[in-house]
Amino acid sequence: PVPRPPGNFTAQPLSNYRIALSWEPAPYEGITGYNLYYDNATSTISYATPLHTFTAGQTSYTADMPGAGNYKFNLRAVHRCGTEDPNTRIIASAPALFSLTGVKAAIKIPQSGKKINGNSVTVMAELVLGAKADTRDIRFEYKLSTAAESAWAAIPPKNASTHPNPDPASPYFLLWNVDGLAQTSYDLRAVATDKGGVADAAPSAITVNITDQGNADIKENASGNTVTKEQEVSSLVSNTIQTGDGASQQMTTLVIPASALLTATAAVSVTNNPLVTLIAPVNAQPSGVITRISLSNGQTLLANGQRADVTLVYSDADNDGIVDGSTLLASQLVMYSADDPAGPWTSDLSSVVDMATNKVHGRTSHFSYFALFGPIAANLNSARAYPVPWKPGSGGRFDTPAGVVEGLIFDDLPAAAEIRIYTITGQLVRKLD
Repeated sequence: PVPRPPGNFTAQPLSNYRIALSWEPAPYEGITGYNLYYDNATSTISYATPLHTFTAGQTSYTADMPGAGNYKFNLRAVHRCGTEDPNTRIIASAPALFSLTGVKAAIKIPQSGKKINGNSVTVMAELVLGAKADTRDIRFEYKLSTAAESAWAAIPPKNASTHPNPDPASPYFLLWNVDGLAQTSYDLRAVATDKGGVADAAPSAITVNITDQGNADIKENASGNTVTKEQEVSSLVSNTIQTGDGASQQMTTLVIPASALLTATAAVSVTNNPLVTLIAPVNAQPSGVITRISLSNGQTLLANGQRADVTLVYSDADNDGIVDGSTLLASQLVMYSADDPAGPWTSDLSSVVDMATNKVHGRTSHFSYFALFGPIAANLNSARAYPVPWKPGSGGRFDTPAGVVEGLIFDDLPAAAEIRIYTITGQLVRKLD
């Protein structure tokens, strides 16, 4: 048998001319190890003799390179019968550097070697050196893998108004229409630029393959601004799926563990902000973040007692702790799930808010609709009005927070609250029901 290749192969530079390699196990039974090949900084990988061999359980390696240069690597799985997978597409590259400075980013989605298709493919990067506070923006670039002289070019963003390239804000991603491109392999990289305007001169890269819809591992298409991602997953390994929304910063991350499927493989479908009528649960109000997850094999409950990780991103561009476009406190967000957007909704996902990354993490044993809600107060104990004093147009802490209709904000009120506004002498000015 010819084994399938490993997944999510990445290369990242370390100091002292070292390069960190990592990968995910090949989704195939009988894998006994992996063979690593490289180009010795010549741009042409030699498959004559492996640079290194690994056992089946190994998923990372630090390579000591002979000197400075850009190195390209390929990883192949080996079956117990001695057969090596023949792939030439699981490729990652990185520079060997003496020291690391500035800010660096790496492409996380799509994963190396994936075969992609669609008019709205999510391309997402994360910082691997430096912090968001040090980063001006991240530029997404691509070039033909098959032509050594091919120049890097900026990926044209499908939704430039909401997801420009370069992207100045985390989560760093854009949607890429690959339908009109030649069906061949392309290198992708993320170029981070610091606040001083200094760009990463030697970013790492991965290789993906644009193919037809019938052969794609990932199919990602939009109808209007509603993006649906379909990705092939395997029951033999852990699977990570990430997809971004066309009209907002919303991103859904789904991690399906091994042995969670009733079939050997299936296609998982994830839709951010589907066009549905949402009815909020009692004593909760929606944040505007909702996603739908389903499996092509009809399975809704994960097998063998497994639980998948679901992560939803909310928007808080000014970092004031309030979900943009609402009065909801981000710290009070809770992830709910429901079989139907009309409910009933349940909050049984043990969700946790990470305000440093504007993410809410939850765990689920089933697939359906998932959404973020904030609580409606049952009494006035936590009610508040702000900013006080209100100074319209001041632009400071006493002005209306960005993303909210101008005016005073009354927050965390019970559903039946009545607001009465008085002058400082006690005269009633207005009553709001």
